Amino acid sequence: MGNKYAKYEQLKSIQSPLIQAQSLKMTRSGLPINQSVTSKLLNKKTIERMKRNQSIAQDVLIIMNPPFSEVDRITDHLYLTGVAGLTEENIYSLKITCIINATYEMPLLRIDGLESYRVPVDDDGNEEIILYFDDVANLIHKNSQKDCRSIVHCMAGASRSSTLVLGNL
Repeated sequence: MGNKYAKYEQLKSIQSPLIQAQSLKMTRSGLPINQSVTSKLLNKKTIERMKRNQSIAQDVLIIMNPPFSEVDRITDHLYLTGVAGLTEENIYSLKITCIINATYEMPLLRIDGLESYRVPVDDDGNEEIILYFDDVANLIHKNSQKDCRSIVHCMAGASRSSTLVLGNL
């Protein structure tokens, strides 16, 4: 992998990057990771109410609407979405058992019966998301072998999460 990833290879032999990431306070690029945890999923009614809020930022409003709020089925055991697709209705109707949060800025969901992991990366082409490919692919594969379903999300479901999904295929 070359010198750029030599430190990664050394750390990987001790503990996987995904496991290490669960206790990080800052991203590898120095951004503070949101340490909040929530056990509440949004529902479609709440999202509709939020979209009518006049003070909501335009960029947030954009990702709360299709296509960013839709859930895409990649395989029978793998789904992709933006944060607005993480609704009670979607998680329970799709029988999701593992949520992979590819953000540093959103709270981490901790819900009984669901595994939850954070891949703390910025939406930036210089971010070393490749460090997490093997761990995320192994996690998704392990879950699919148990007939469980995983969903990968970022803010819009278009860059970070789709990169992780592509790294899995």
